[in-house]
Amino acid sequence: MHLAMKNIFFSTIPASLRSIKNSIGQIQPNRIALGTLGMHTGLFIVAFAKQIQTSDPSVESSMPMFITIGLLLDHICHYLEQLAQKSLLQQILQMDSTANALLLFDIRLIELIEDMNLTISYEEHSMALALKQDSKDFSRLVLSLGSSTQISTNFLETLHDIEIFTESRMSELPATEKAKMEKILSNVSKLLAKKIHRLVSSTKTWSIQSSGVHILTNDHLKTTQLGDLYHGVWNGARVVVEVITGVVNSHIAKLIEIDADMWFPLEHPHISKLMGVCLNVEHPFIVTRPIMCTLSHHLKHSLPLDALACNNIVVSVAMGLYYLHTLSEPVIHGNLDTENIYLDHDGIVCISGFGMLQTIKELYKENSDCRDLNRVSPKYLTKDYQPSLPMDIYAFASVCMEVYSSQSCSPNSSNHSIKHLPSGEPLLPVQSKHVPDLLWETLKACWNLEPSKRPSIKTIMLITRQLPNSLNNISPLATSSFPSPAMHFDCINPRDPLMSSILKLNLCT
Repeated sequence: MHLAMKNIFFSTIPASLRSIKNSIGQIQPNRIALGTLGMHTGLFIVAFAKQIQTSDPSVESSMPMFITIGLLLDHICHYLEQLAQKSLLQQILQMDSTANALLLFDIRLIELIEDMNLTISYEEHSMALALKQDSKDFSRLVLSLGSSTQISTNFLETLHDIEIFTESRMSELPATEKAKMEKILSNVSKLLAKKIHRLVSSTKTWSIQSSGVHILTNDHLKTTQLGDLYHGVWNGARVVVEVITGVVNSHIAKLIEIDADMWFPLEHPHISKLMGVCLNVEHPFIVTRPIMCTLSHHLKHSLPLDALACNNIVVSVAMGLYYLHTLSEPVIHGNLDTENIYLDHDGIVCISGFGMLQTIKELYKENSDCRDLNRVSPKYLTKDYQPSLPMDIYAFASVCMEVYSSQSCSPNSSNHSIKHLPSGEPLLPVQSKHVPDLLWETLKACWNLEPSKRPSIKTIMLITRQLPNSLNNISPLATSSFPSPAMHFDCINPRDPLMSSILKLNLCT
């Protein structure tokens, strides 16, 4: 580890610790557990600093640990800052979820201590004991609310918290506390209902709370048809967060629910995994597994891909589309292009952005005065446009052409685009020497003006499986090019944060 890197790391620690201390001072519930976390964090930093001072500063292998610790501290700071900004009522309503988060942070610290062989002695189960003591403080907190409470922010989220608390906790309260809470929550609900422009969305299996997600707003990936895409951290795991911008009314929120119901159960290595959706906030957001970049970005900014890499991309996209089209209830993508195809950090290609065309259309309709129409092709916004399986096949062929054109065209070339004659007949591009003859005949069939005459995805899969140097012929590890088909699928799900696979996750990988 270079001395400069070490100095930069430790220069940020005081600010992080001050932030944690200041936030803890503004949070009323879970006081004992918060104090325990603050103490454990401070002891950890002191012990880590002592170990680093006595170690060889030139050891580069220490850098991943610096990054991991930095991200964990950043996550703790962000979580506590968000919680401190909530009203006292919302802090009380979220006592249980806060307890789970504090326990997770403490377990992660303890695991790091063990991994690094730091000499710190914590009392066994100290956090669990602290949380048990905090649970006895509920009566005092309720009394401190008064007959009502002022809510200045987080209207929709507070209403959702009230619904969850009423359904899950109200029946457990003693009669006196129950009557008081019912009166307070009823008054607050009536006031907040007048301040929101959509109904509270019901809790689903894919629902997540905003407080557990740290959106890295300084790490913007791209602008999308729904809003903006950022890197983020959820329960200690790296994720990607798509924040939906503009006004989201009840109708659009319902469409997002329908999209999430369709997307959440899907499991395939070449389909972007939906981790969850947070709807009950002003700007809803979608959480998916981490990515490196879009396929479009990779084709424009990387070195020319070799034949194996191109074949691997084509096979991967075909496999993902095959999965969608052959489900018992087929999923039509409706908007397939290289902007909606992602590469993760292992070079695995996965399809995203499928099935959400109606949501996109309604979002643009509701926010037509402020949204950039260049984000989406105008044809997708017309009333006459109806996505279909044959349209996905047409789009797949265009994606293939763009991939193979990346070998011989300049990064900003548009030679892969399919132009049309005045009659509407497609003017097909000249076959590149890099496109295998077997695949070229299939691509031409995919562009047939008559949708019924285009090949099915099953036919395409039979052809792509025969491509030279693809998944069946050679290991992806044998190529120096980046993209490769997935050989296995092991997606860490932060929805279950106490799994050992998450607790041992190195956040810098």
